[in-house]
Amino acid sequence: MILKNLLTKEECEFLHQQFLVEKQIIPDMENHAKYGPNTYGFRPSDVFNVYLEKLKPYIQKCIGDAGIENLNTYVREYKNGSSLIKHTDRNDIGVTLSINLFSNIDGIWTLYEERDGKVNGYDAETGDGIVILDPYKITHWRDELVCNDDEYVLQLFLHWNKQKDVKTII
Repeated sequence: MILKNLLTKEECEFLHQQFLVEKQIIPDMENHAKYGPNTYGFRPSDVFNVYLEKLKPYIQKCIGDAGIENLNTYVREYKNGSSLIKHTDRNDIGVTLSINLFSNIDGIWTLYEERDGKVNGYDAETGDGIVILDPYKITHWRDELVCNDDEYVLQLFLHWNKQKDVKTII
């Protein structure tokens, strides 16, 4: 499910610049088997973490009035040749929100999910978010990114754990 304009262009640019600063001091988490070559990702600072709480009301609307608990954030830069293999998330992640913070590629880089035997594709512009409910059950991926060497996509991932007895509303 797509949530349009979750972050303003100014917020996205601020977080993009913060990523560039933190990239100089925080090591890559090096899961290149999952993401392919030419990527750089890490658990960012509290500058990013505040969005777990800030965006929680939007997520709670997606799952009804039941509660969710902040879990973690992650940020990753994808360059030419990057991808995201078909996978499911860890069992403790009940909700994933992927926000497009920056893109200078020519086009959109689609996120796919397979739900109930049907493949859905979601395209997010800068500031938009894609929500995957129960990502530990839902296979999701991105095909190989084909772009120029000076182009890239920057994604912020916010994760929450659904509290027990939450019923998902889609």
